[in-house]
Amino acid sequence: MKMTATGYGLRAMGKAIGATSVGLLLFAACGLKADPRGADQIRPKTISSLTAQLAGDGVHLAWQRPATYMNGQRMDDLGGFLVFRGLPGQQAEQIGEVPVTDRERFRPEKRFEYVDKQAAKGGTFYYRVITYTTDKYYSLPSNQVMVAIQQ
Repeated sequence: MKMTATGYGLRAMGKAIGATSVGLLLFAACGLKADPRGADQIRPKTISSLTAQLAGDGVHLAWQRPATYMNGQRMDDLGGFLVFRGLPGQQAEQIGEVPVTDRERFRPEKRFEYVDKQAAKGGTFYYRVITYTTDKYYSLPSNQVMVAIQQ
């Protein structure tokens, strides 16, 4: 079979169109699907309602559920809370975690609590709470509360 210049040109053009089509499909399939969101848009709002009350079984901490991200959008992926205790003048250490297990409930919890049963008598401690999402984005530390435990 004799190949002509016209036949070769059509075959090359078909290959070029096929390669271009594949390239366009790959380009459309990858890349940016939505606007990128900054950390402040996916970081939970900082808790400002932390309270502490001394009781016979320890220090009772309580706070309100954060309902939004820092940018004000509604938050549906609350994962839990990390509880920290420290001595004045020292960095606080994590003493507990409160997971959120009510995301699928019709009425999720509005208030959370944690009891520190290990706080030593005769000491003064401060507490803070950090919120995190299911994707492990963390809020800034909550307001600080201080408790003095008598001997």
